[in-house]
Amino acid sequence: MRAVLISAVGPVEEVEQDGLGDLRRLIEGHVEALAVRGRADATAYVNEEGLLNGMPANARATRLAGVQIVGPAVLCGCDAATGEDTPIPEDLAQAVARMRTSER
Repeated sequence: MRAVLISAVGPVEEVEQDGLGDLRRLIEGHVEALAVRGRADATAYVNEEGLLNGMPANARATRLAGVQIVGPAVLCGCDAATGEDTPIPEDLAQAVARMRTSER
């Protein structure tokens, strides 16, 4: 399904993710799900050991989640009724794409 990868450094990329294996690969480790501030229709997936592994701060993902994020983050949609992942909502994908790479 359609998702967005927010790297700590570098451009935002549209990616396809199909489950845990893809999420682990994209975030480079063990997966932790976080809420996206103000959005019941989206989930952020991050590396749960990012701080321990010394991953760089991710200002863009931090701004979206409202908590400190390090390393890459994957955003996708979420069906609030079932908790299942869905494609990222278009308005959120566009807002993330507009975020500057150097945003700190």
